[in-house]
Amino acid sequence: ASLHAAAASVAAVASAAQAAKESPSNLLQSTAQSNAPHTKPQKLVTWLAESEINIEDIINCTQEIISIYEVWEQYNEKTCKEQIARFVKARGLDK
Repeated sequence: ASLHAAAASVAAVASAAQAAKESPSNLLQSTAQSNAPHTKPQKLVTWLAESEINIEDIINCTQEIISIYEVWEQYNEKTCKEQIARFVKARGLDK
């Protein structure tokens, strides 16, 4: 569940950055109008909007990383070793 929340956060930041990239004046106006302190997400959105980074590639890369974490959560070394041992023994490769 927390991985999906992280993916949603990344997607929201990427979406805001993409919107800012398409219309940077809107980002600057909204930032200038709000006298709120610059938070890390706001700084990230601004940086992404001003950069030449492909947001779609960032989203795809982030999704791949999250997929790896999901696999790692299910990984069990003991089960993996047992399955490999059975495979080797069944094929007669243990001799």
